[in-house]
This record gives sequence, structure tokens and C-alpha cells, in this order.
Amino acid sequence: MTRERYTTWATNERDEKILIALQLDTANFKIILYTFEESAITKDFANKMLNEWTKGEAVEFPEGTVGKDLELSDDALLPENIKVEERQEQYDNSKMNGAMFCSPRNCGNRSI
Repeated sequence: MTRERYTTWATNERDEKILIALQLDTANFKIILYTFEESAITKDFANKMLNEWTKGEAVEFPEGTVGKDLELSDDALLPENIKVEERQEQYDNSKMNGAMFCSPRNCGNRSI
């Protein structure tokens, strides 16, 4: 089963904590990015996004939520103003699987 949704915590350009949600749009070869400021969402919504939405379940987004289309061909999947929080678990898993979490911008021309 292919995973088409991913959600994690990040920070924006003002160092405010935000929840980001990425959805793969295979029909249009794009990723849709949704961002939610922590101060504007409930813990219940965040938990539903992290635990249910990522598994493909329907979750009602706050009114006015608009996704931003990102091209899969871009060097980085996230805009430069969004920084994903470091996760030791992600790093450990990447080492075990021999994979790296990087883009051409931060890994150079190294093949992954």
C-alpha cells in the first residue's frame, strides 16, 4: 500500500509551531501542502490529522483551509520558510534502511 499522506510538526518563518500536511496528488503529479498554526487548531484536530488523516481517513479541515500545490519536480518539497522539526526516530529509521531524508539542495548531487 502506497502512503499518499504525511503529517508532522514544523516551524514557520516566525518560529511559530505549525502542523503541516502533505497529500500526494498522483493524477496531477503534485503534492498539496496544508499548514495549520498550532495556536489556531485544537489538540483533537492535530491528533486526528496525525493518526487518522495520514491513514487515508476523512478529517474535516477548519473553515477556509486552502492547500498549496507543489510540483514534484521542485528541488525541495517544502517552501524555504517551513522547517520540519528534527525527529530522532526518522533519523534512526533512515540509517537502518540506508536511506537519507534530503533533497538536491541539501545533499548536493549525492545519489540517494
